Amino acid sequence: MRKQKSAHDFVIVNGMLIDYKLYQAEIHIPEGVKVLNTKCFCGHSAMKHVFLPESLEKIGKYAFMNCKNLEEISFSGGLKIIDERAFHFCSSLNHVVLPENIRIQSKTFAYCGGLTDITFPDSIRPEHIAGDIFSDSIQSINITYRNFTFSVMIQDNVTFMNEILALVQTRNPFSKRHISKRNQYHIIWQMFFSLPPEKAVRAYIEEHFPAMFRFLIDESLSEFIQKILDSGNFITRDNIDAFIQYAIDKKAYEIQLTLMHYKAEKIGYDSAEEILRKKFTL
Repeated sequence: MRKQKSAHDFVIVNGMLIDYKLYQAEIHIPEGVKVLNTKCFCGHSAMKHVFLPESLEKIGKYAFMNCKNLEEISFSGGLKIIDERAFHFCSSLNHVVLPENIRIQSKTFAYCGGLTDITFPDSIRPEHIAGDIFSDSIQSINITYRNFTFSVMIQDNVTFMNEILALVQTRNPFSKRHISKRNQYHIIWQMFFSLPPEKAVRAYIEEHFPAMFRFLIDESLSEFIQKILDSGNFITRDNIDAFIQYAIDKKAYEIQLTLMHYKAEKIGYDSAEEILRKKFTL
């Protein structure tokens, strides 16, 4: 076994980068390296930008753990696997574009509190992505996948990212999944407003509309509520009063006023005759 030391103080053994002893803001890992060893860059506080070689196939466990100033990493096309907690506590990392056909293990981006956007390639297989690649140090994150950018709510360290990607891939909300209703409803509404019409998506909303609209009130998603009102879909004379009352119960007064204004302008209030008819019908 032959040890090589580069001019930039990389320690490489048979294609595996073992250590790097300098503290520089920009690091270009040399061609020929196939594996980044466990903790090889752990705690390098000066590191801000990392460029990976095309020869790299694997990023090992904890490879960049606690690189708190790491802002950007340029992934190579030959990369096949990112092992668990590889970027644990990289709190300055804010945007990630993943390469084709990658596998990502558990908690890869745990406690990356600054991460706001991540792009998955269309070729990625959802089953190759661990469900818990993030942690609840992030409240939400924007995901781009299959020409669709959407927001995901991170909760309890388990987001089931693999199943979220499968939902977006298949466009079928009826498939049984472990995704929380909170995330499922949020993603389905985004699909409904951002993608070409899908019969399955609309059918799901029609079947679950009361619960899905209450979710929008719970999360104060006024923009989506306004889009629904503008579309003229789903809100009717038969259900609007229940939603107004729900908004009152949740102290969502702005949404309450929006719904009352919509009722006054678009639906109208019941006449005395209609009120009596409903009363005696019940």
